[in-house]
Amino acid sequence: MMYYAYTAGVGVLSRFYFYKLYLTAQNLLILCGFFLYPKA
Repeated sequence: MMYYAYTAGVGVLSRFYFYKLYLTAQNLLILCGFFLYPKA
């Protein structure tokens, strides 16, 4: 039972980490695009 809870926790943490990393990369791409191609 402890092994199942451990694997589930690791899965959730890794999913949350990759999701956060994806959002950070998306924000960086948006910022780079904003600075490289100014709309004004």
